[in-house]
Amino acid sequence: MASSDLYTVICEHLSDEIWVTDGKGKTLYVNQRCEDFYGVKPEVLLGRNVQDLEEEGYFSPAVTPLVIEKRRQVALPQRTRCGKTLLITATPVFDEEGGIRYVVASSKDLTVWDNAAKSEKRRPKPASAETGTSSDAASLDGFLIPVSRESATSCAIDLVECAASSDVNVLITGETGTGKTMLAQYIHNKSRRSGGPFLKLSCPTVPEGLLESELFGYRAGAFTGASRSGKPGLLQMADGGSVFLDEIGDLPMSIQPKLLQAVEEHRFIPVGGTASTHSDMRIISATNQDLSSLVRAGRFRSDLLYRLSVLNITIPPLRQRKKEIPEYVEHFMNRLHQKYGVNKRLNPGAMGTLLEYDWPGNLRELQHVLEYLVLTSPKPMIDEENLPEHLRRKRSCAAPAPDKGEKYSRQSLIDLYDKTHSTYRVAKAVGLSQSTVYRLIGDYVKESRGRA
Repeated sequence: MASSDLYTVICEHLSDEIWVTDGKGKTLYVNQRCEDFYGVKPEVLLGRNVQDLEEEGYFSPAVTPLVIEKRRQVALPQRTRCGKTLLITATPVFDEEGGIRYVVASSKDLTVWDNAAKSEKRRPKPASAETGTSSDAASLDGFLIPVSRESATSCAIDLVECAASSDVNVLITGETGTGKTMLAQYIHNKSRRSGGPFLKLSCPTVPEGLLESELFGYRAGAFTGASRSGKPGLLQMADGGSVFLDEIGDLPMSIQPKLLQAVEEHRFIPVGGTASTHSDMRIISATNQDLSSLVRAGRFRSDLLYRLSVLNITIPPLRQRKKEIPEYVEHFMNRLHQKYGVNKRLNPGAMGTLLEYDWPGNLRELQHVLEYLVLTSPKPMIDEENLPEHLRRKRSCAAPAPDKGEKYSRQSLIDLYDKTHSTYRVAKAVGLSQSTVYRLIGDYVKESRGRA
């Protein structure tokens, strides 16, 4: 079988829809799944521009024009004329000259979960110290708020909003300290389940012998030392709300089949019990491991992975989005000013050091460093000497050769910043590091933002 024939067979037998357009939105290919979603055969759609199809009511909104405009992957929910709710993820394919040659979109049917969300009306449950829910907590508090739509997290933002508006299970992946727990709380608080509990469990922190009863509960006399009245587990207590399973990759294989059944059927049998218990809970899980590798190694069930990752949101590490650091610093410093009743700022040199550091602890480490600076710096203006030793040592070891910025006047950099409104774009235009640009004109940048 020729490769092209094999690819066609694969595409035609996928449960997801595949839709390919050219760089202007003209439909070049769509698989047979479209008939279930839009009520027409592929030949009706071929050759048609997606914007025309949107105007004719086949679906809304169209994702391809957004991909062409933003020149990046876009994910969003979509409604079709057949009443389906889809999650569309569309990716641009560039030619050698940097133009968009194709846009390839895949669509996952979310209707089952969407209908379930609409069919049940839940009685609001008061927040408690145990659930940790609060109407004030429905913000990402430093993960998305200061991030531009052109940033490395922009695709994650689209998926987060989709997760918050649907009821599907979500898997959040990212390095330690990137904000996975914070993101899970946000998704819960923005969802229809916000009135219900949000219960958290870190899988590695509970001994394997106790983990099953912690999740599923137990009946009276189930084991030595068990409560005489039994005890409900997290899944039962999360009825009408969400369970956040952190570091799901550490979940023992012995418990995974039972969790799979609970995820699929919303029913499970407590330890020592004979009758099943029903709980309408949503599972949000997180990991800093590669679960696909764990599946290949026989340490994680593939069917459980598929059920948990209907939506998979990856948070990029902070070292891949350094241009966002000044915005994060401003955001966290404002919070610290309110917390401690002080008003301190970083001078350009200190900010430059933060921009050059790789932040292995990600946002959590940045928050801790800023809090340290606010508490220990004797003056309102924080300079490089106030920074923790490991940050200063890192910069001195990576000190650049003679400053190329000397051949650019400060005014020329300011003029370029006025045109681009971005220290990142200025740095790219003149061939300097962003930290150098910020060191040279950082005070002007802050003044400009204050005037905006």
